[in-house]
Order: sequence, then structure tokens, then C-alpha cells
Amino acid sequence: MDLRVNICNDQGFLFWLEEWRKMDNIIEEESDLSLFTRGTILMWYIWKARCQTYYNGKPFTNSAILILYNAHLGDLVKMRERPLLTQPENLGFVPPSSLQRTSSVWIKPPHLHIRINTNRAWSPSKAAVGVIDRDEFGSLLVARVLLVKSSSPIESEFKAILEGFRLAKSFILDPIIIESDAKVAIQVLSSDLEPPWSSSLVALDCKTISKSFSSCAWHHIPRSYNRAAHGLAQFALRQNRSFTLSSIPDCILSIILDEM
Repeated sequence: MDLRVNICNDQGFLFWLEEWRKMDNIIEEESDLSLFTRGTILMWYIWKARCQTYYNGKPFTNSAILILYNAHLGDLVKMRERPLLTQPENLGFVPPSSLQRTSSVWIKPPHLHIRINTNRAWSPSKAAVGVIDRDEFGSLLVARVLLVKSSSPIESEFKAILEGFRLAKSFILDPIIIESDAKVAIQVLSSDLEPPWSSSLVALDCKTISKSFSSCAWHHIPRSYNRAAHGLAQFALRQNRSFTLSSIPDCILSIILDEM
């Protein structure tokens, strides 16, 4: 599933298309996705990039389209590896008397919007943040886990939100919806409330960068609705490293499938 972005380097559409064809031959060997399916996904992201440029004045790069395309294909391949949902045991049927809701359904954002979930994992010695960006179809566009310096849990929540903004900017994702289970952080960022002293500079950075998007909404959500971002943050804390992902990592795959 190599993106070949380092070879592409935005050297023109024909060169880029040829590199996609070479990459697609590799993908065809690794999955049973038809050429029509793969081509349709590629055209969809080209169309979305065109609309962002035409209507919102947001430029795009060929490599950015390839990253989104590759992330979508990765999700499809992993979904096909999941057991078929035609058997009652795979549908999760249980006797009505013991039926309980044990999962939270991820809510799709409006058309062309990106929903960004952020969360943190904190300990007195170190902290990490998790960010996951998904489109209106629930496809993971990009995710990031990052080790951060933080003096308190609330400061790390603000840093998680800030990293959500930075990730969206670097991949030219706009308009966006920021979601966090940190009620204080969302209240501060969506109003004129003063942030906690330790988080004042990070909160200011969040408000400043939010103004660079065509549209930015803030949502406070229950912790049970933010399990994917929290799972990423916990994974970063355990692994003690930072990285960016373009497909669903195994550490949160079961959560993503459960939410859909």
C-alpha cells in the first residue's frame, strides 16, 4: 500500500497518474477490490479537492489526494477482513432480556465536513494525545498520536485539540468539527470564559488557528463517544512514541468497527 509520495513530488498530473497506476497494481495484488472501485474512490477525492479549491479557495496537492485515497482503501480492505454479518452470532444477537447497549454509534458529520476527535492520556511523568479525522462516510482520513509535555490533565486536553487543528491544516481538511470529552476545554474555546492559568497559552493558540478555517464547530461529547481518540492516546503512552497514520491501526480497529 506504498503511497510513493516521495517519487510523485507533484511533478504534474500525467506523472502522478502513472505513479498511481503502479501503486494500484500493488494494491490489486493485495486485495480483491475491483479497478472500478479503486478508480471511483480516486475520482471522488479528486472531485472533493476540486470543490474545496473552487468554492473555498483551498489549494491541494497531488500527494494529499493520494494519502486520502490510500487511507480509504486501507479501511475497505480491513472491513472485508471482518467476519460476514450474515450470521446471527456475528450480528451480536442476544436474548431480549439481557439486551444492553454496550457501544456508542459514531455520528457522521454534515456533507463535506470533517469530524475530528481528540483526547489525551496523562500521567505525572508523561502525557500523550490522540487525534482521529474522519469524513462523512466514516472513513479515516488521517490520525496522529503525539507525546507532549503537560503539567496537568486539562492542559493536555487543550494540547490534544491544538494538535487536531494542526493535523487538519497540514492535510488541508476544511470545514471541520472538533470533538472532545473535556467539557471545560470546549466551554472555554466556544465562549469568552477564561481558561485555567496553566492552559492559557495553548487555549489562545487553539482560538487563533481556528479562525483560519472556513468553518469550525466545537462539540462536547460523552467519554464513551470518544473511545477511538482515547485509545490512540493510550497506545502512544504505552509505546512511548509519536507517529501519523493514514489507515486504521489495529489498536483501535475494534472500536472503529463497533462505532459504525
